[in-house]
This record gives sequence, C-alpha cells and structure tokens, in this order.
Amino acid sequence: MSQLALAQRAIVTSSYIGKLERGEAAPGIDMLGRLAEALGIEPEKLIASNAIIPSSIPVIRAQIQQQVRKLLSRDDEQGLRAVAIVLGLIDNALARKA
Repeated sequence: MSQLALAQRAIVTSSYIGKLERGEAAPGIDMLGRLAEALGIEPEKLIASNAIIPSSIPVIRAQIQQQVRKLLSRDDEQGLRAVAIVLGLIDNALARKA
C-alpha cells in the first residue's frame, strides 16, 4: 500500500505517514488504532512488529517534551503534584541505574 493510500484511509497526511516510516514521529494510541484499521490489522500487530515505534533518542525526547508540555498546561494542582511525584520517582530510579 502506498503512503498516500494509507494516509487517505487513516485520514492523515502522507507526509505524516512518511515521518512515521522514518522514525521522526510516533503515533499516539488513537492514531495506532486508525492506522491498524486502515491496514486491516489488529493494533497489537503494529506494536509487536516494531514497525512504527521510534528508536532514536531525539524522537523519544520530543515525545516526552510534548507530553510534559501538555501536562503543564493544566490548572489542576492535585494532578500536577502527582506528575511531580512520578517524575521524581523516575529520576531516582534512573539515577540508581546509572
């Protein structure tokens, strides 16, 4: 299937499909579902095949930054405190690992 055909079926741009193939972007859960439906397969197969999971540090870093920006834009003190605790735990675990 061409990038254009997949993009049309998943209702995204073909340039986004190209970014996925090159590992320059990573789909969210909702996009995994749309891509799987467009391909006629179960979403688990996309994850298991490692076909669109990013492996480069810059891509992973960009994903994390996007998620953190999204979380920080919220005005929910309790939620932000929970995020701070989780990030602290992750930081401590990674520091022990190093």
